[in-house]
Amino acid sequence: MKNRFKLFIILIITTTVIILVTFFQKFTQKDVSVKCYYMGYACGDCTPQYYIFEILPVSLEKKFLKKDIDIEFLKKNQQEKFEKGIGIYRICYIYEFNGNLKYSIKKNCYVLKVKKYNLKLKNKNCYDN
Repeated sequence: MKNRFKLFIILIITTTVIILVTFFQKFTQKDVSVKCYYMGYACGDCTPQYYIFEILPVSLEKKFLKKDIDIEFLKKNQQEKFEKGIGIYRICYIYEFNGNLKYSIKKNCYVLKVKKYNLKLKNKNCYDN
């Protein structure tokens, strides 16, 4: 009887762990490409801040199109180069990011782990505003 009870408890604990891990991993998609705008929210550094207007693969459009995500760079030097390149003019660019999209429990949002990026200036007069 004691062995059955122990086995039952072990089974319950194992099942609970599997369910929790599955729940918290919600979603991971490799090789995602997004085109987005930076959203300068009034609250300061509120995440997520990049508004998606185009996403590949197309199968992700329903879930992510016209939604915000956060980004993180895989390499520190890549982030430093990115920050230096855009300066204080974040809203002046269209961003093209490629990487892996994953739900972050810590941030409570979707985060694109950026492998590559490209910047396109929206408007040449943006710097003057």
